[in-house]
Amino acid sequence: MQSLNNKFIVGVDIGGTKINVVLFRGAKVMYKDKQPTETQNLQKLMDQLESMISSVISPLRRKEILGIGCGIAGALDLEKGQILKAPNLPVINGFKIREWLSKKFHREVFIDNDTRSFLRGEHLWGAGKGYKNLVGLTLGTGVGGGIIIDGKIINGANDAAGEIGHMIIKSEIRPPSAKLGRGRGNSKLETNDFEELAGARALKNFGFSDSLKAYNLARKGDKNAREAFEKVGEYLGISLANIVNILDPQAIIIGGGLTGAEKFILPQARKTMKKLITSPKAAEGVLILLNKLGEDAGAMGAAALLLEA
Repeated sequence: MQSLNNKFIVGVDIGGTKINVVLFRGAKVMYKDKQPTETQNLQKLMDQLESMISSVISPLRRKEILGIGCGIAGALDLEKGQILKAPNLPVINGFKIREWLSKKFHREVFIDNDTRSFLRGEHLWGAGKGYKNLVGLTLGTGVGGGIIIDGKIINGANDAAGEIGHMIIKSEIRPPSAKLGRGRGNSKLETNDFEELAGARALKNFGFSDSLKAYNLARKGDKNAREAFEKVGEYLGISLANIVNILDPQAIIIGGGLTGAEKFILPQARKTMKKLITSPKAAEGVLILLNKLGEDAGAMGAAALLLEA
């Protein structure tokens, strides 16, 4: 890894709800800009991104910038620098963002998945510092995941490792409609993934359209709100147990928009997780940690891509 001293790096975290851009130097955020993500069309989103990056580097001459690291919520082709599919930001699907950023700012650009960037930041400077085997989870608009084994981020053969939010938690095979008659039609497999059952959108299943409103109601003792968060915690616990049974990490770091409600979610999550982990040693040993870097973790981890180059 390159020295952190005297290197100015731009870190970008593009999510379905917000964009966070930081100017990073010596393991510190020197300046940042955060805005709601422009979702109407690609051109407006790119205009917004260009403006935000320009604003954080405006005090400097561009030659003082080492490069740009960008974390994006979605499936990527890291070799091509392309966003293949962003479920919560479809206007950016297919866009070759690395090439665009490089041409706009004439600097070296690296991209990665947003949750891998989050985990990289927490591993270097946050809750995961000192651990070699980690999993990161972000609970927000969607649910993202990242994996570190033996101190190294795992991308997978197709840059798709860590899609924990799309792990299937519930499935049911429904028979063909009786109206079709015996032997006609096809059975239908209905599934629910982790993102649907334990992300912010899961609260809609309980009648809460806004996670912050649900949290405020839970704080005031609202029974329905607390039960909703407990159910989210139960599904989170199932997912955590699956992660531990497969990867056996030292710790799982949780961040994202739902972490403010951890006191309503995590007790049930830990209880369910421990029941479902096969190894008693792993059940007692694994740590569930909240992220320390807050909303800057993803952008800081994206900036660290330049330091790894």
